[in-house]
Amino acid sequence: MPIEVRKRTVKATIELTDLFSDDEIHVYLNAKIIAAGKSDYQDYQILETKSAGKMLIIDNSMQSCERDEHFYHEPLVHVPIALATPRFPQPSPAVAQYMAGINDFSVLVLGGGEGATIREVVKWPFVKDVLMIDIDQDLVDACIDHLQWDDGAFDDHRVNYIAGDALKFIEKRDQRFDVVIADLTDPEGGVQNSLFYTTEFYQKIKDNVLKPSGVFCTQTGGLQFNVYYKETLANARKVWPEAYAFASFVPSFYEVWGFIVAGGLRYCPKSPGVKYDCVSQPCFHLFDHMQQWLQIVEEKNKAVKSSSPALLFEMPNYVEHARLDVDVENKK
Repeated sequence: MPIEVRKRTVKATIELTDLFSDDEIHVYLNAKIIAAGKSDYQDYQILETKSAGKMLIIDNSMQSCERDEHFYHEPLVHVPIALATPRFPQPSPAVAQYMAGINDFSVLVLGGGEGATIREVVKWPFVKDVLMIDIDQDLVDACIDHLQWDDGAFDDHRVNYIAGDALKFIEKRDQRFDVVIADLTDPEGGVQNSLFYTTEFYQKIKDNVLKPSGVFCTQTGGLQFNVYYKETLANARKVWPEAYAFASFVPSFYEVWGFIVAGGLRYCPKSPGVKYDCVSQPCFHLFDHMQQWLQIVEEKNKAVKSSSPALLFEMPNYVEHARLDVDVENKK
């Protein structure tokens, strides 16, 4: 969604016009420019608004705002980590003893320049190693200084940030991770024009950086106007038959936002070794499993609760129809 910024006074107060569609706009009045710059990769602005709080704009497109960024970042992180945790048949009090037995749990974050994604990752006490790869050091520094959404995560001893190209990084086989999270640019202009949503990209994730039992998660853009969602899910299913879609409504985006989680999800936690072949949603026992593990972080969360996993996977009918189309095509 392109954004038009018009200066109104010499005090750097601006009118922020969000061009939502061809015949609809949303306006933020009296926004204040906190920081602005042009890196080697993009133009960026950090604004302060009365209704939405701080807001990040990249290349005239709003990325996130303080009021509701947790509706995006929390599902993106907590769904895959909860699914990547060890399976166990005991009730929730057993979580503590199983958590103590987790060794070397590692997470790779591709993108995520605001710092909010790694903020959510370090909420999990058993995570031992977090590697973040974002190409734009200038933007990351601006977000640390002015957004401050990372809540100190960049200073956490478990976090290592490397200014680098995500596409080049996944060509390597130096390290494999329990969870890989792609917080990258939206698939606008067609999946073929966005290398982060292709079958080739997903295959390299699986082959080079994800552990065999690991879980991958990516955002897929807004679902209301995203005509590429079906193709994105189809590409993921070519690599992981157990790729599933879930969603979260983000108010400042004005629509339901889509995600895909994949890998390590085909085995029922109640019956180890037994494959679960439901194509539209993960095994319902996995929801019980997620509820138990999400208790660890839910008190720190603003959006995702231990009772919410199944709701995240309940998709609107028009999205469900797209999923069914992908399932039929994959069976041909």
